[in-house]
Amino acid sequence: MRKQFRELAGLDEALEVLEQLSIEPTVEQVDLEAAHGRILAISIDAQIDVPGFDRSIMDGYAVKAADTVGAYDDDPVELIYAGKIVPGERPELEVATGEAAEIATGAVIPAGADAVVKVEDTARSDGLVSIYRPSAPQEYTMARGADIAAGDVVLRAGMHLDARRIGLLAAIGVDTVPVTERPSVGIISTGSEIIRPTEQNRLEPGEIFDINTFSLSSAIEDAGAIAEIYPHAEDDYEVIRDTFEQAATACDLVVSSGSTSASEEDVVYRIVEDAGELLLHGIAVKPGKPTVFGSIDGTPVLGMPGNPISALMNFRLFVSPILREALGIRGGGVQTVEATVALDMDSVGGRTQLSPVGLVEDPERGLLAYPVDKGSGAITSLADADGYLTIPADVHYVAAGTTEQITTLDEQVSYPEVLLCGDPCPVLERAVEGVDTDLRWLDSGGIDGLRKLRDGIADVAAIAVPQSTRADYELEGVETVLTYQRELGWVTKSTRRDEELFTDGATVVTLPRQTGVSNWLNALAEEHGWDLEIQDRPSTEGCVRAVDTGEVNGAFVVRAAIDETGRSFESVGWDTLELVVAESRRDKPGVTRFIEMVKHELESGTSGITHDE
Repeated sequence: MRKQFRELAGLDEALEVLEQLSIEPTVEQVDLEAAHGRILAISIDAQIDVPGFDRSIMDGYAVKAADTVGAYDDDPVELIYAGKIVPGERPELEVATGEAAEIATGAVIPAGADAVVKVEDTARSDGLVSIYRPSAPQEYTMARGADIAAGDVVLRAGMHLDARRIGLLAAIGVDTVPVTERPSVGIISTGSEIIRPTEQNRLEPGEIFDINTFSLSSAIEDAGAIAEIYPHAEDDYEVIRDTFEQAATACDLVVSSGSTSASEEDVVYRIVEDAGELLLHGIAVKPGKPTVFGSIDGTPVLGMPGNPISALMNFRLFVSPILREALGIRGGGVQTVEATVALDMDSVGGRTQLSPVGLVEDPERGLLAYPVDKGSGAITSLADADGYLTIPADVHYVAAGTTEQITTLDEQVSYPEVLLCGDPCPVLERAVEGVDTDLRWLDSGGIDGLRKLRDGIADVAAIAVPQSTRADYELEGVETVLTYQRELGWVTKSTRRDEELFTDGATVVTLPRQTGVSNWLNALAEEHGWDLEIQDRPSTEGCVRAVDTGEVNGAFVVRAAIDETGRSFESVGWDTLELVVAESRRDKPGVTRFIEMVKHELESGTSGITHDE
């Protein structure tokens, strides 16, 4: 029986309900070598001074500073050599007036000395030490407890134990460390259409690979918890309930994905209601409306939507805070940055909308945010995102040019040094792989490259479209830095291409619409009157694979993309690709390095490519 959503909870209300779902932090002792990456549960006080003695911080001579007064390069002070002090030994000698003791870095300052003269400012001969530079009291020495004094709080509870802090604990002699025990999180993926990835990497019609199990388990591990993956549960009430009850018994928290809506097939809310306590079903947020909060046998249960974007966004909003609290981590775990919205952004209204955005630096306007949402279920929307803009439920429109707060997807604020948009090309692929730059490539076609260049989003655009089309975008403030030609043509399984390709109803495949290759094929088909069914694939590899499997009669591709495979290729002609740069970003170091790498690839003599010298 279908059950309507209860009145949707607002985001603030959902966060209040979330406070009822918590995991009690527990403390465990681990050896120092096993403490890296853990969260400190109890503040640590130093029991010793560091250093535990006055020590030298230079190789040289321990002296009385008063004995070096008046020392100069051309008129050194001569002191009597009193002996040598090495690290790890308590010195028995005492430096008297008029004496100098040789000392190594880290060695104990001997009694009577109050300074060290660097070895570079000295010379020794016939039992005398010549001092060529005067020294001040305590120069090149470190007093006992100057770094850490006994009783100091060196690390506080809630701190993440990284390499620096592990070193600090070692410095005060700590061998076991009190850390918060990592909570275990049971992951349950539901849905009869879901298939775990396999070596065959093949799907039957209607099946999809399981994304959420692996993205959520990675997010859980990143948060510092332990992911326990349970067998995939098909759409069966009893099977899913049994899996939930097993996980609730064994784990500190249960996170599921799928089967959270209100149809007859969606059973998670009913299982939580029947087996435990249902606290919430449905949140007025996009993405993430069909969300379930509750508990089974006292164990918190959070049912995430099956949509991968919704599941990951909900993880950040709801699961991550529970884990941070259980681990004793201080702070919210997110960062916000101020950015200018580059394009108008619409909102559904009535629900808080979390819109994924990319970030790019513009020398004139500062940090820009541009939308990357490709629609429901597109996991690349988050892969291409650096953060998200929260649009309140009563706001329907965010205008370009407004300044907004962007919540970053990572705890550290990061965004690419270079944003490349436009046509896919093997030359660019190799340049992207080889360049020493944090570069993001959105290879969604020349038309998209034109748009993003026009709107001030792209640093660089690869454009293989007619000049007439380019003129429609009225580009200003851009510079064409490279132009080259690419050989286009056919790949087929047989050599009888005329019969194979150009019979009525033949099916061929090429790159997606709005790419230069696709534009060429459509123009050819119109010019010659070919009756072709033209399909597209996101990559040249996908096009060629469709030929190999017999799905299509031929693939229209760039020769350079298949040349190393040894396949036969029937040339049709050449198109022109332009690499166009926003003038205001021409001097960005990453842009310069990328352009130089593309030049290098062109000069390597890739077949099927010609360029202007």
